[in-house]
This record gives sequence, C-alpha cells and structure tokens, in this order.
Amino acid sequence: MEKGVKEKWIPGVIKAREEFNDIDMVWPWKAPFRVTRVDHGAVRPWYCIHPETEEEIRVTVMNIDYGVKNRLPYFMEFQRYIVGRPNLLCLNIDPVLEDQSLHFMAGADFQVNY
Repeated sequence: MEKGVKEKWIPGVIKAREEFNDIDMVWPWKAPFRVTRVDHGAVRPWYCIHPETEEEIRVTVMNIDYGVKNRLPYFMEFQRYIVGRPNLLCLNIDPVLEDQSLHFMAGADFQVNY
C-alpha cells in the first residue's frame, strides 16, 4: 500500500446455524461490489477464510445494507452454506407474460410479498 492510503473495510456477520455460532468479520470494501456484479451473486456460494482459525467457510449472501443518501454498502450479512442440508436462498421472481402463462390460466395465484 502507498504511504498515507488506508484500505477501506466493510463490517459484516456470518449468521449462526445449528452447531455454528455467529462470526463477526470485516471484508475488503470491494466485496459487496464483487457479489452484486456477477450473475446470480446473491444465491451462489462464496468462500471466505476466518482470519484466526484459517478455516475456509462457504457462505451465501443474506443481505447487503446500503446507505440511504449515498447508496454505498455499509454492512453485509451472510449465511453459512452447508452442503447436504437445507439452505435458505432469496430469489427474485419476476412474472413475465402473466396473461399468457399456463399456470395463471389453470388458476394458480402467485402472491408477491415485499
């Protein structure tokens, strides 16, 4: 690093699951931008290394909080991704051509909750 230049960090947490506790961590400032830049970044597994234990942890993004005025990220929440167990994912679903959908014609009713 150049003299006088400070590296920016963003705080976050890996949420607790069954036998695992919460882990408070900080990530480089570019991490939320890398997550949102790639296709399906909110549902694909990411890997981070715990600085104290050197353990590699597989996680998925639960939430990234952004500032109201500047729209810059200030906090990230991750969920530990455990292979072979149910892992909650937040998927965006956008109905397309609802009037021509066979599901809607058959009487299916999709409710969108915000």
